[in-house]
Amino acid sequence: MRWMYGTSLACCSSMLTASSTSKSTRSKGVNTIAPEALLQCLASGRSVLVIDVREFAEIERSRWRVPGALQIPIHQLFVRRNELLLRDVAMVVTVSNDGVRSRAAALALSLLGLADVRSLDGGLEAWARKGLPRAWSADGDAAERPTRRMRR
Repeated sequence: MRWMYGTSLACCSSMLTASSTSKSTRSKGVNTIAPEALLQCLASGRSVLVIDVREFAEIERSRWRVPGALQIPIHQLFVRRNELLLRDVAMVVTVSNDGVRSRAAALALSLLGLADVRSLDGGLEAWARKGLPRAWSADGDAAERPTRRMRR
């Protein structure tokens, strides 16, 4: 089974397209983008969809995220794939705390048919270390979080 997983991963990584941004690289079969390059893309008005794949509780604890990021936990990507496939964007960038989950999410999204998918190199930790802008929220941006009501 281990051989099949490694082979599948190698095949999947060969399906990804080469990076078109000079500050992008490939990491473990996934295109990555440097925090500064992502900020430039966002500032230029280029159609970029940033997906924060952290869990809701993680965002509530950190109380910040990349400005304009859509929050879809990694375990919901497949279920919400149609929501993503309907968006007309030039590039999709996945983000997580250290970049590990965002690389897995970027690979999964590319396999689902999204064209230019990248992972934020170094994750949100690198974004914060470089002092780049953050969207702050008192409650983890409850507007995009599904409401959960308890039954009595």
